[in-house]
Amino acid sequence: MICVIYSSFPSKDSALRIGKLMLDSKLIACSNVFKIESQYIWKGKFHEEDEYGAYFKTSIHKQNQAIKFINSNHPYEIPMITNQEVVVNNAYKAWMDSFLT
Repeated sequence: MICVIYSSFPSKDSALRIGKLMLDSKLIACSNVFKIESQYIWKGKFHEEDEYGAYFKTSIHKQNQAIKFINSNHPYEIPMITNQEVVVNNAYKAWMDSFLT
């Protein structure tokens, strides 16, 4: 099992910056950043805009540290952060474990 954390960001640069900082700190082993189109209500006003989603892949034992890091460094006032424990193939998990230790 590994943990996949998801969050959305206002720009590609902000998502990549958070990912790079976590990679450098060995809080994650990989990130995937992709463009999304979002609709939401914020402070009573409808918004429809481009955002960037990011998946951050980490170990079960580093997930809480990674979530705290994202929350502390996220550009949004109230970031949406989810995490899910998932089963991956043995070779990928072994690679992650060797990187994150």
